[in-house]
Amino acid sequence: MSNGHCLTDEQMRDLAKKREAIHAGQASSRPLSKHYELIGLIAERQFSREFDVDMDMTLRPGGDGRVDFVLPIGTVDVKGAARAYNLFREIGKPHAEILVLAAVNVYTCQAQLRG
Repeated sequence: MSNGHCLTDEQMRDLAKKREAIHAGQASSRPLSKHYELIGLIAERQFSREFDVDMDMTLRPGGDGRVDFVLPIGTVDVKGAARAYNLFREIGKPHAEILVLAAVNVYTCQAQLRG
């Protein structure tokens, strides 16, 4: 775990590139949009900032198991999207206890938590 809410935008972009590289070619990796990893990181950083919790920036080839934060009230998965009006869940896949939707602007590296 690390205090990711202090990451600069450039550090976020660098971490996103590393995550893209570690997941490249894996069957479980299904990028849904351009800048997929960066969008997710920006959303996670915003959650980290607003709730003063550390981000887990560990590079995991198998992914994070759909859990971004473990809090006393339960597990949290933050979902970011440029057009945050839908929150998709895959049928038959395990999910965190709490899902958070964030609207992300990848060009400004800013996010707003929506629900």
